[in-house]
Amino acid sequence: MIKPSTVDKGEAPLGFFATLKPISSEAYPNPCALCDFRADCSGGNVDFEDKNNRCMSAAVVSKDTGLTIERSDGQSVIFKRL
Repeated sequence: MIKPSTVDKGEAPLGFFATLKPISSEAYPNPCALCDFRADCSGGNVDFEDKNNRCMSAAVVSKDTGLTIERSDGQSVIFKRL
């Protein structure tokens, strides 16, 4: 069983590692701005059904396959370049 504060750093897109997403604050109202994968993510060429591309802790169900897609660690993360 994974501890609540443990992040699976390897559950990330190729060339990146996962780290806990910071809590929104006045200094960082959008924590996604700190994510190095953001340009790829918002570019529209990312397979969001690949769990390694998933940054959110909430599980989703694929509209195409009906499979549940979720991070194995259950954490909300950002991705940083290796």
